[in-house]
Amino acid sequence: MIPRRCCALALCLAGALLTPIAASSALRSVAALPANTPVHRAPSVLGTCVLGTVGAPELLGDLFPPNDIYFMLIRPTTCGPCSVTVLSNVHVWLNFRKPCSVPVSISVVRAFGSPCMQPDEGQILFPAFPTLLTATDIGTQEFVVAVPAEWRLDTDAFLAMNFTSETDSCSLAGEQPRIALVAGCPHCVAYERVFGETGDVCQSGAGLPLISVDVSECVPTPTLRRSWGTLKLRYR
Repeated sequence: MIPRRCCALALCLAGALLTPIAASSALRSVAALPANTPVHRAPSVLGTCVLGTVGAPELLGDLFPPNDIYFMLIRPTTCGPCSVTVLSNVHVWLNFRKPCSVPVSISVVRAFGSPCMQPDEGQILFPAFPTLLTATDIGTQEFVVAVPAEWRLDTDAFLAMNFTSETDSCSLAGEQPRIALVAGCPHCVAYERVFGETGDVCQSGAGLPLISVDVSECVPTPTLRRSWGTLKLRYR
C-alpha cells in the first residue's frame, strides 16, 4: 500500500511537470518537412534588403489560433547605415494539407532589452491590419502582403504576425495549416505568444519561423557638416 503523502507528492510533481509542457506545447510541436512536399514560392520582389528570417522551408510547426502570435526581430541597421527604413512587403511561409484560408493580422511593436531584445507588446509602432492568406493547393506556400505606406522604421522592433482565428474548412485534426521554419535557432530573434504567455521560440531549439519584411528604401544617416570655425574651436 502506497502512503497518502507519497501519492500527494507524486500528484504535485506531475502537476508541476505538466504546467510548463502545456504552456510550451506549441514550441515543441515541430516536424521535418515531408519529402516531395510541393513548394510554391511567390514571385521575387525587388527591394533594398530584407529584415527577418529568410531561406527554404525545412521544418513545420503547429499553429494554435485564436491569437497565436509570432514576433520577429527586425533591425534597420541590418540594411546598412540607415536612419530610416521604408518597409514594403511582409513574407510568411505556411504549409497546407488542404486548400483553405488563414486570417491573420500584422503589426509592428517596439523592441526592448539588451543584449537580448524582446517584444514590448504594449508599445505599438504600427497598428495591426487584417488580411486573409488563401491557398488553392496543398503544399508549402510563400505569401507576400503589402504593408501601409507609412510604415517607416527608425528603431529596432518586432514584426508581429497574429493568427487570429481558425476557419471551419481546415479546423479538423490533421488538416490545420502549419507554419514553415528554417533549421537552426539562435535565441532573442523570434518569440511566440500562445496560451497567454510569450516565450522565445528557440527555448526548444527547433527552428525560426519564415517571417520577414522587405525594405524598399534605406534612408542613410545624414553626415553633419562642420564649419572651419567649429573645427578651429575644437582643436585650439
